[in-house]
Amino acid sequence: LYPGLRFSLHVRLDKYRRPDGGGWRDRKYMAHLGLWFVFNSEKAWILRIALQSGARCAWYVDTDVVLVTPLPEVEPKVKVGLARHHIFPKREGQVGKWNSGLVYFADNQKIDTWLASHQPNKPDIAQIALTHYNKDPDMYELPVGENVGWYQMQTGNVPNNQRGHNMTCAGP
Repeated sequence: LYPGLRFSLHVRLDKYRRPDGGGWRDRKYMAHLGLWFVFNSEKAWILRIALQSGARCAWYVDTDVVLVTPLPEVEPKVKVGLARHHIFPKREGQVGKWNSGLVYFADNQKIDTWLASHQPNKPDIAQIALTHYNKDPDMYELPVGENVGWYQMQTGNVPNNQRGHNMTCAGP
């Protein structure tokens, strides 16, 4: 399905484990320690590693994102691919228009811009910082089926006519 796909292992997240060895620190605790900003910046570094390794482009996908269609072929002229949250405007104002849990980058300078837009100690700044790309001519908005998240299934985040029970999967 993806000819030429390569994987490489880079251990970067172990520093976010709890000191007692009991697992990962949760978001609230990391924010309290001032680590949430640094943790979110790891997404950009993962993308950078892929591009510096010679990849033409790179995807970052959070573990809680559900892909109900194959990732799209993105035209080479596109340097940034973003997926909307598809949530109520009020909630979008709190967490950002774009989901940093599913992003596509094909340019290290665009990643630098994203990192420079981060502000420490703001909980959802990784996502809010992506609004910098709203009017970027190199940005591509990913189709709805590329970004199905748990938050879209919760009453209060998404209008009822847009919730998960109305989503369909389409094959190629």
